[in-house]
Amino acid sequence: MNALRPLREKQHAFTQSAQSIHAKDAKAKQLHFFNTMQRTFPPDFYEHLQINSLTGIKAGQNRSTFLDIWMVNVEGRIFARSWGKSEKSWFTTLQQEPFGQIQYGDKVLNIRGVKCEDPNLNRQIDEAYLQRYTTEASRPYAIGISQPEYADYTMEFVCV
Repeated sequence: MNALRPLREKQHAFTQSAQSIHAKDAKAKQLHFFNTMQRTFPPDFYEHLQINSLTGIKAGQNRSTFLDIWMVNVEGRIFARSWGKSEKSWFTTLQQEPFGQIQYGDKVLNIRGVKCEDPNLNRQIDEAYLQRYTTEASRPYAIGISQPEYADYTMEFVCV
């Protein structure tokens, strides 16, 4: 029996390794599902963004009012950045409690906030701000919010 012990130990190690890989695969599939789940907003929301520079956000469950903020569309995905970068804001609330709402016109959508960590996507968001907010009054803010330090304050909104 002792001669089989090393073989059993190798089989046990292989089984544990396979289980670990399976668990990682399951986690990867779950992340892939989240990343590819329906992100699209209703068509009239995209129309709203084309016409209006401000859109309402309510982060978490404890806020009673909507705050108007700038949002940008990058390939059908909706993003916003926290201008003030304050410790208590819509952005920090969504980091702690990821669910909230977006208001446009008389309509309200339930959303989930997901912090953007992708440097390439952040560069696209920079460009979206610069292309979207071009008036004389908004241009300095668009340039400001497109600076590298704002990448850490970028949130994606996903319809739920």
